[in-house]
Amino acid sequence: MTAGGPPRPLPRIHRLFPGVFYGWFIVFGSALLAFVAVGIGFYGQPVLLNGLVSERGWSLAQVSAASTLFFVVAGVVGPGVGMLIDRFGARVAILLGLGLMAVALVAVGHAGSPGELMPIYALLALGFALAGAIPSSALVTRWFVAHRSRAMAVSQTGVSLGGVLIVPLAALLMEREGIERATGWLALAVVALGVPVTLWVLRSDPEVYGLETDGDATAAQGNALLDPARQYRIWRAGEAVRTGAFLWLAVAFGCVLLGQVGLLIHALSFFNEELDSRQAAFAFSLMPGASVVGRLVVGGLFADRVDKRRLCIALFCVQALGLLAFGLLRGPAGLVAASLLFGLTIGNIFMMQSLLTGEIFGIPSFGTVFGLLQLVTQMAAGLGPLVVGLLHSALGGYAPTWLLLSGLSGFAIFALTRLRVPD
Repeated sequence: MTAGGPPRPLPRIHRLFPGVFYGWFIVFGSALLAFVAVGIGFYGQPVLLNGLVSERGWSLAQVSAASTLFFVVAGVVGPGVGMLIDRFGARVAILLGLGLMAVALVAVGHAGSPGELMPIYALLALGFALAGAIPSSALVTRWFVAHRSRAMAVSQTGVSLGGVLIVPLAALLMEREGIERATGWLALAVVALGVPVTLWVLRSDPEVYGLETDGDATAAQGNALLDPARQYRIWRAGEAVRTGAFLWLAVAFGCVLLGQVGLLIHALSFFNEELDSRQAAFAFSLMPGASVVGRLVVGGLFADRVDKRRLCIALFCVQALGLLAFGLLRGPAGLVAASLLFGLTIGNIFMMQSLLTGEIFGIPSFGTVFGLLQLVTQMAAGLGPLVVGLLHSALGGYAPTWLLLSGLSGFAIFALTRLRVPD
């Protein structure tokens, strides 16, 4: 029995594996959603940038400005999206977001000038925020506590697989069909894959179905941070923002994501300067490929068992080394090695942002707090493409830019050492 009456029946898909905790259906459903929504919305950015610059002849700075606006808008609307999810559940937000993303993608293909990109990318960002990382992370956080890292690692693997599969496919479509038809196919993929899984698989709360988190209420015993009193504490938005933990989370992930997104959005352009087109596409595809492996290894084997702050510091160190490698190494072998190293951190760092937020601030207010954190970190990430574009012009190339961003990742490491759990 639940507090509001008898438990609801689980969705019919559960009949396929009736002995499996339904939270794992949520995990794989979230992975499919992330594959299409975040895979296209996030990893699709460099493909759109490259296509608009090469096909329309617009400048790198003009299209980079639209990409920057995308991340800034996604961050600005994040707190509202988080509060909406905490109050009404994730599915309404996801369905609305998928629709907005599809409309915006079609509009990108029909944009007639760089100025038209700005409102279109703002709409795409709103859809991305509603259907992307915040609702997916909130769903997994509500269904898992003790095994949250493993569940989050599997669910967010969809993001990396989106990069592995969608990026080369989208690039091929743009090369053969042009950006107008390619963005139409991407919009169709968003609706055809995202809507069914949202309607038929995803559900917001295990309690409604008479289930415990992890399928076992005792699974989290022995970890003070996962104690129910902490995990079910309700944080008001202003109260959470005033904590030192929130401040240092925002500073650390803001710095590291600025560098990460800045490199990702410019990666194809950078590789095309150094390699031929086939080598460039291969080098880029290695980053999301390495992300899949890294996320499954870190999330599946370590993150539930070790101090997440220390694990995150280690990942920040790897990103700093990856950026250093991009700045110093040349030729196919060197850039492939740098791509693999940098790729190991991409999904893991974003996953750790969700895991640390959930561990510190708990379940009922996760959407609100994570949305507020996204306000800061997404805006910082949004500055990444613009900062890289400006540094590229000022410093005469990408190599010195990557070296500066490596130093910024070092500052993010310092910020994480200041992180303390609030009382």
